[in-house]
Amino acid sequence: MVLLRILGGWSLIIAIMALVYDLTLLTQGIYRLTSVGRHWFALSPSTLNLSQAGIERHVHPYLWNPVLTSVLTTPAFLVFGLLGIALYAIGRRRPAVNIFAN
Repeated sequence: MVLLRILGGWSLIIAIMALVYDLTLLTQGIYRLTSVGRHWFALSPSTLNLSQAGIERHVHPYLWNPVLTSVLTTPAFLVFGLLGIALYAIGRRRPAVNIFAN
């Protein structure tokens, strides 16, 4: 469960960095939210194309076109923020339950 909290924390940090990047674009007069796909393409366009081809050939074409393309066009801070919150919530420590009455 510690691993889920760590991954959730890193996802939240990435979400904050993406939001800060979008806000700096806003101060420069560029009114758009950067998507996950735009960030991925800027970092490594070959892996984006390779993952599209691999998923369409080996998994199912339906998974890429309506499902993953909608995730890739969503703003990056929203995707990583929701992912971070979900991972952190799943990996949270639960209080100990005392099943014996005093």
